[in-house]
Amino acid sequence: MWSSKNFLIIIILSVKIYEICSKNEIDGRFSCDFFSDPKKNYSLWTPKDQERKDLYCPESIRLSLRDKRIFCSCCSIPRWKYEQIRIGNLQLEYLNRRGKSFLLDSENQAVLHRIQKENGFLSALPINYCQFTTIVEIFLKGNLIEDLPPLTCLSELDTIDLSYNQLRFISNTSISGLKKLRRIDFSYNLITEIEPFTFNNIDHVIMMVDFSFNKLRTLDITNMVALKGFCFASYQGNGIKTFSNKSKYKVLKNQTFGDGGYVNLAFNKIQRLPDPAEFGMSFSDYGKLAFYKYLFDVRNNEIVCDCGLETFLRYALHVKDHWSIAGESLGLFCYYPSNMQEDLPLNDLLTPLYLDRLICNGTMPMPKGCNTYFQPSQNRIVINCTSADISTVPSINMTEFLQSIPYEETKTQFVNASVHAIFRNNSIKELTNTSYMTKAYVIDVSSNNINKLRVNALLSLPRYVDMDIGYNPELRYLPRHLQRMESERIHMKGIRLSCTCEDEMYKWLPEWLPRNVSFSPHCYTGNEEMYAKNVSADILGCTTGIKDFVLNAVIPLLLASTLITTLFLVSYVYRYDIYVLYRQYRHKYYSGDEMYLYDIYISMDESHPTLMRWLVSKFLPFLQYKGYKTYVPTRDLTPGEVKEEGIVEAINYSRCTIVFLTSGFCEEDNIWMEVEWRNAWKHYKSDLCSKLIVVNFDLVRFQMIPYRPMKAILRFQNDTLFSSTKFIKDITKKIGSPIGKKRIHNANRKPTFDISQLEPKLFSPSTRWQTGFTSK
Repeated sequence: MWSSKNFLIIIILSVKIYEICSKNEIDGRFSCDFFSDPKKNYSLWTPKDQERKDLYCPESIRLSLRDKRIFCSCCSIPRWKYEQIRIGNLQLEYLNRRGKSFLLDSENQAVLHRIQKENGFLSALPINYCQFTTIVEIFLKGNLIEDLPPLTCLSELDTIDLSYNQLRFISNTSISGLKKLRRIDFSYNLITEIEPFTFNNIDHVIMMVDFSFNKLRTLDITNMVALKGFCFASYQGNGIKTFSNKSKYKVLKNQTFGDGGYVNLAFNKIQRLPDPAEFGMSFSDYGKLAFYKYLFDVRNNEIVCDCGLETFLRYALHVKDHWSIAGESLGLFCYYPSNMQEDLPLNDLLTPLYLDRLICNGTMPMPKGCNTYFQPSQNRIVINCTSADISTVPSINMTEFLQSIPYEETKTQFVNASVHAIFRNNSIKELTNTSYMTKAYVIDVSSNNINKLRVNALLSLPRYVDMDIGYNPELRYLPRHLQRMESERIHMKGIRLSCTCEDEMYKWLPEWLPRNVSFSPHCYTGNEEMYAKNVSADILGCTTGIKDFVLNAVIPLLLASTLITTLFLVSYVYRYDIYVLYRQYRHKYYSGDEMYLYDIYISMDESHPTLMRWLVSKFLPFLQYKGYKTYVPTRDLTPGEVKEEGIVEAINYSRCTIVFLTSGFCEEDNIWMEVEWRNAWKHYKSDLCSKLIVVNFDLVRFQMIPYRPMKAILRFQNDTLFSSTKFIKDITKKIGSPIGKKRIHNANRKPTFDISQLEPKLFSPSTRWQTGFTSK
């Protein structure tokens, strides 16, 4: 519900409200005479986004349409007042000295009624107030009323004044449903809590609400801003410190707000404004509350001017280009820190120079003399330990620092901020790695006693870091890891390096350093001193030795031989997988059918009853129906023929071998299945036109398979699962067309099939489902 333009920034625009109505700065009430027509003419006025059609607004001059809506929110009157309908005063009678009372109607001719009893000792509303539904005004100022009962029965109620009583709690059901209620005055009571959504709902918004000078310490945000326009809501003089959102209210993307109003929060103890993240918004949202609609008066509060306030003001810099605000401070008074306790004009407030002063100091432990703060205007976290007499790079608990930052959006900016670490003029001996090094944008360790730059610290620093390591007289060596950074951003003035052949800085430092030699450190070579930019192997007298030979020749050779050996070992271990993968993805061309006698050779466990039953009754008849010529050893071996020779011959004359993998295949005594598999794999390797299909009939576990080639086929899913619902379709697709049927090469083209090539006998009823168990 809030944005950077929607709350504090809107304080800036009080000038606009002051142009509309003259305001008494103490009680928040408005005078409507200044802009009214001197003739006192009224016209019918309908509030924006409300259904009321019984309000009349004075004719005004010099006001725009939007300004007139604001003016009418404060100055309109109900129809009964415009038409001067007679209001009867109800007579109030006490029932006892404890303040109990009831009402009498002494004026029977009145259409509407009023309750008025000020400075009495009433302890509650009259017991029979609901009998008079025509009550439009209640004036019970200065009594002893402690509770506010539900007033929903008073449907015509327009105004209620219970100021100077002893109310302590206001329920959101007390005045719900009163669509004609415009004015509430509960000031000068003892109220400590107001329930959420007490004064605004979807149907109606009360236009004038006064809760001044009560005992509120927390204010719910739903009672500050309405979805429809209103005149004012005053909470001044309560001692409010914080804001709540008990109903977990979130602003919806399609919600729109009215013309706003004046919210008086002066003379409280407010330190920080509500966090927009609690309402599902960010500071940069502009569509919910336009910055010129609301005026939030926060004068005489304990405003903390830190990084959280900067987040609000940052989006208000352009306001002074659109509004006349010269010389107006509008109550923005910094209570903390003490060096900012000044009432600044807005022209000074909304400047980058002022925003730079809005920082959050770190609260975590720090070395004496160090100062850490977050400066959101520059998007940086500054760690300043200049002349702090420290000997090591300090460690900062960024998590603890983050917890002290207000507002979720400011926390996000903190997380993304860069770190500026200033450690100049100390006694630091080593640049060590710390948690904030990865976010460093500037790091200054000049004028220290640094003799070593830790490699892990250099690797943690970003490539774009601006680092000053100058004037460290004990720094003699620069690690090569410094080369990953931009040399133009590394300041090394006043460094005297010790350049030798052993440290090998001559190999990279001259090329890395910037061309401008004034930024170059000095090199002492043993005989003379020169710019490090000019040092070379010839000047140092370095020769290529065994170390260079090892680095330049032996190591690359070892790496190459290691790579070749690794590739050879991998190729050997996975030789079957590589071959199966090759056969799976190569383009296959058939050399002709004349070399084959059979389409399919079927290898199976003859002792497996389920498999045999399925083959005989289902699978073989289907293949015969499709025109495939099959060879089954159990059926087709000639009596007296040598079994192994018959198996080898049949496999070699078969275009496709189907192996039904069962649990019996893994048993050692199954000799013939082993013979079949060995010859099938041999034929698969020798004949590139052949096919080898594995059907995992028993869903045998991968680890139980004894043959590595079969594992390779399974690994690349070149097998066919018997459990698949598309088994028949998959198996025929892998086998291909029967021998003798027209076929084209499988070269990334859709296959064609001539139905005239089918044998007519395949469709005869007598042969369709024959088992086909005949000798070959």
